[in-house]
Amino acid sequence: MFVLLAAVIANVVSLGALAFVQITVYVNGKEVHLPFGARVAQALVAAGVEPAAGDLIDADGAVLEVGSGNPAQLTLNGARCSTTDRVAPGDRIEATPGTPIIESIVVETTETGQPFEIVGSGSFVKVRLPGAPGKVTVKKGLITGKVFESAKSQEPSAMVIARFQYAVARKLVVLSFDDGPHPVYTPQILEVLRSEGVHAVFFVVGAQVAAYPNVLKRIRDEGHEIGNHTYSHTLTEAAVECDVSSEISDTSQLVEKLTGSPTRWVRPVGGSLSTAFVRAAESTGHIIVLWNVDTQDWRAARSWGRSDEIRLSVSDAPLANGSVILMHDGGGYRGATVQALKAIIPALREQGYQFCTLSELWHFLGLDA
Repeated sequence: MFVLLAAVIANVVSLGALAFVQITVYVNGKEVHLPFGARVAQALVAAGVEPAAGDLIDADGAVLEVGSGNPAQLTLNGARCSTTDRVAPGDRIEATPGTPIIESIVVETTETGQPFEIVGSGSFVKVRLPGAPGKVTVKKGLITGKVFESAKSQEPSAMVIARFQYAVARKLVVLSFDDGPHPVYTPQILEVLRSEGVHAVFFVVGAQVAAYPNVLKRIRDEGHEIGNHTYSHTLTEAAVECDVSSEISDTSQLVEKLTGSPTRWVRPVGGSLSTAFVRAAESTGHIIVLWNVDTQDWRAARSWGRSDEIRLSVSDAPLANGSVILMHDGGGYRGATVQALKAIIPALREQGYQFCTLSELWHFLGLDA
């Protein structure tokens, strides 16, 4: 018993004595003295060594972020170690700063603008030459986006669009209305069309459809055709293809949700065509329809007097079989349009014209197949 107790006491005394023992280690060749059982971190502090991580630099050598490169490297007697490893007498620690990380260079090819030409006039559109956008290949920093090299890889060629009218044997004419549905004027126009037994095409704005879904359903229920006039009615010729496609698709999906059928026909805002609009129409499965008779009813002031001017714009127009007449049921005051419509329909009938929708015109032309 006394022998065991003596051994324990001797061991404790020995450990206590070791706490006062100094050992010598070397940090990057510098001799430092540490207490027995010290760790690598203590050796670094004693040597005044604070290894830093490398920096993140761009391809030109400029520092982007200090300390965001590779971490510092520590070795103990030639083997990788951590700051928590214990050191022994004579150990050699090497602390090396981290190496920098240089941002990667990426190669990207981007499209540039494409010339756009329109020839002819008419309600319908055909791509005569698709052309192609220009392409530029650039080398740039992945993080900074800094361009180091840029070169044209493809010259642009123009998209050429032909506007035309189909040769129609019968005296058919299409009435089309833009910018609705409107809670006041669309129902008034529908009443005129119902009383005259005429079907028309309404190119609707998605935001208006969302606001007045019941008016849209009435358009459908009364046998009229629904076209697509984008969702916001704010797109310009500068709009990119993905934005145009989104607006056309959103409107078509909303119309389908309310009526059971997606839209087939699409008309750009203000009739402004562009390469982006032509491609977006094609990618969403739509047929572009413009007009060849513009009533300019959108110019009407808040006066009934303008109805005569609207009526005359139709009666004086060089109508042809298969003409598409542009009017508006939304977008502002349309009282003059309502009054003019009451005179336009009988006047065209007196000239021998019959009214049809675009689908009916398509069927007559044999274009459904």
